[in-house]
Amino acid sequence: MTATVAGNGTLYAYEQAPGATTWRRQVIETMAQNGGVGIGLPSVTATATSVQVVTQDLAYGTPAITWTGDNLLVAAVQDLSGTKHRLDFWWQGSTFSNFNRETVTTVNNPVDLTAPAMVSTSPNSGGETVITAPLTRHLWGTSALVDWTQPTGSPAWTKHQIAGP
Repeated sequence: MTATVAGNGTLYAYEQAPGATTWRRQVIETMAQNGGVGIGLPSVTATATSVQVVTQDLAYGTPAITWTGDNLLVAAVQDLSGTKHRLDFWWQGSTFSNFNRETVTTVNNPVDLTAPAMVSTSPNSGGETVITAPLTRHLWGTSALVDWTQPTGSPAWTKHQIAGP
């Protein structure tokens, strides 16, 4: 399963059954259904019973999404002021009726955060979520790859620099 946004603003899902030679296309949402607003780049994950697709909007950059086995997680960078960016993380409670937001980190120019990637393990196996996001410095052209980890049930994120200038 994959998803993409066409030039006409329609969000499509594509799926291919095991062993099939063709893909099946399905409309998820059109720009008209979205109030005339363009739909941003999608990220996809699969749960035990469904496929989840999340897309960016005007306030957030390209999101990351993952399924832990019992919880849906989303992360994205928000442009707060043009000079300040915040990496946010959302998780759903056991009722799956709403998302709860946490701030992972905030940076100010000349440092910038770009699209995150995320993976998580099941809380049943000790669980931990890892979010990676490149940090860039606009004026000097240097960058670093950073990750933040949070064990299941922990209130805090821990930052690690994976690679740097």
